Formats: sequence, C-alpha cells, structure tokens
Amino acid sequence: MGIKSSPLKTYPTLSNPPAHAYIVQAIQLVWMSIFTMPKHDVIIAQDSLLAVISILMKRFGRCKKVVYYCHGIGDSRFSATYLNRMYQQLDYIASKYSDYNWILTTSML
Repeated sequence: MGIKSSPLKTYPTLSNPPAHAYIVQAIQLVWMSIFTMPKHDVIIAQDSLLAVISILMKRFGRCKKVVYYCHGIGDSRFSATYLNRMYQQLDYIASKYSDYNWILTTSML
C-alpha cells in the first residue's frame, strides 16, 4: 500500500582530468534525458555545460524549468586558454537563459 520505488540506476563517471569529466557528464545527461528519464519539472545543473544542455532539453520538452547552480567564478578553471574561453561562454549562456540562477555569494551578481 506504499509508494513503489524503482531501482536506482548508476552511471560510470570519470573525474580526472576535469575536461574529460565535463564531456562524460554531458553525454550522461543527454543520454538520460533522451532515453531513461521521465519528463521533470526542474533540473538543477551544477555547472555551465550541464546547464546549457538542460536548457536545450527544456526546448525539447524534457523539463519545465532549469536552475543554474553557480558555485563559483574563476578566470582560470582550465590550463588551456581556449577551454577557459569556452567555459566563460557557456557560463554566460547558462546564466542568461536558465530560468533561475542560484548563486552562493552576492559578489557574483
């Protein structure tokens, strides 16, 4: 008579180097959004790449709202300059087009 829960699905991830982790997490989110996840009311994305992908998933009707949880800003997240520029562009897109921006400090405003 209670709520039935489905078994928890786990997906492998790589944490080093960070650039590879971003790629793997992006592929995981796209895969889960298209093939395994039901439609959701809210997706909370903890980095800019996942937020941009979530915004695209919203455009395809996979979720209703996207919250971009921005936990910090930094000028040199990666050692490669082009990766930093891409990251900053993704951060701009994520903060502009997400429905809500969840920031940790007012200095980020």
